[in-house]
Amino acid sequence: MGLFDKTFKIKDIDGNILFKSNKVSSLKECAELAVKEKVSLKKADFIGKNIGGIFVKEVNLKGANLKGGDFEGANFWLANLEGANLEGANLEGASLEVAELKGASLKKANLEGADLSNAKLKRTNFIKSNLKNANLKFAGFEGANLEEANFRNANLEYIVLENTKMAGADFTNARFSNPETKQDCLRKSKEEKEAADKATKKASDNKKIANAQDKIKAAMLGKKQR
Repeated sequence: MGLFDKTFKIKDIDGNILFKSNKVSSLKECAELAVKEKVSLKKADFIGKNIGGIFVKEVNLKGANLKGGDFEGANFWLANLEGANLEGANLEGASLEVAELKGASLKKANLEGADLSNAKLKRTNFIKSNLKNANLKFAGFEGANLEEANFRNANLEYIVLENTKMAGADFTNARFSNPETKQDCLRKSKEEKEAADKATKKASDNKKIANAQDKIKAAMLGKKQR
């Protein structure tokens, strides 16, 4: 069997074939060829795939599923990842410069050392994601969720923050363009975390009270039925 006897296919999340080729030796090369030939990979299914180092700048991956995939060192420069699922994905050292990530989910994703400078991150979910040493200069976080995200040593110069959630986010040694923004982030992270913990405790206490009341009612009903 020759090197290129196998056909590699890229399917969308509904199982439809978006692109296929028997002129490549890996899924990574297949995706790169698709982008080279200007094929849209909108809603592509790359869930759990290992295609680290892939070079697919300006690719259309709107609504794609890349959950749990390994894209270490990948180049997604100017890519459209709007609404994409990148939860738990490994994007360490990846380039996402000027990428569109509006409404995308990067919950628990590893973005250590990644470049997201000038990225559009409106309503993006970064809950518990690792952005240690990442470059987020000029990124727009309007309506984004940064709760419990790790921004240690990250470059956060000139970022845009508006209606951004950041309870418990770690900004240790992160770089900001001005001290006011840094203090606002540290304050919001602390205050929102305290409020969240308080709400969680209240909900837990209310559940305990409700359970206790249910037990009392059940006991009283049992006595009446005797």
